Amino acid sequence: DCVASDGPLAAMSRYTDYLIALRDQYDRDVRMIAITGVPPVTEHDVEAPFEPQAGGILDLVVHDWRDGVFPDGDLLPADLEDGVAAEELQFEFGVGPGCTVVDDASGHVARAIPNPRVNQVCAALDDGADEDAWTRCCIESACDPIAGLDCIIGWTADRGSLRPGE
Repeated sequence: DCVASDGPLAAMSRYTDYLIALRDQYDRDVRMIAITGVPPVTEHDVEAPFEPQAGGILDLVVHDWRDGVFPDGDLLPADLEDGVAAEELQFEFGVGPGCTVVDDASGHVARAIPNPRVNQVCAALDDGADEDAWTRCCIESACDPIAGLDCIIGWTADRGSLRPGE
C-alpha cells in the first residue's frame, strides 16, 4: 500500500497541473516515460504505442529489505563485501527495491527503489482520458537497460494526430 505522500515535499498537483497546463497551452499531448524501480516489463502491447501490458508496475510488490543475496534476498554481493545490512538499507530508503537484476554473463547489475510520486505524476497524464485517447504515460523498469524504447517507438509511429514532422 505504498502511496505518495506530500508531507514536506511539494504537492503532487504542482507537477500534474504543470504538465496538463503545457498540454492545454500548446494543444499537444504531453507524454512521460517514468523509468523507476518497478519490475522489468515482460510484455508490451502489440500495437502502438506499445505500452506495458505485463510486468512493470502491474507486478510491483512493495516490501521491506530482505536479508540474503539476490535472488533469495535484496542484497548484492558488493553489499556483503562492504558490510551493508538489509536493516541499514531499510532505514536509508524505507522500502525495499522494486527490481534487481544481476546478469553475470553481461556484467549488468541494477537495483532500483519504487518511486510512487513519479509513477503517480505519470499516471495522472492518462487520468480522465477517453477510451480512444493516446496513452501519455509509460512506466518502465530502471533495471531494464533498454527501458522505454518500446513506448518511444510507439509514440513516434505514424498515427492520425501524430504524423512525422509534427
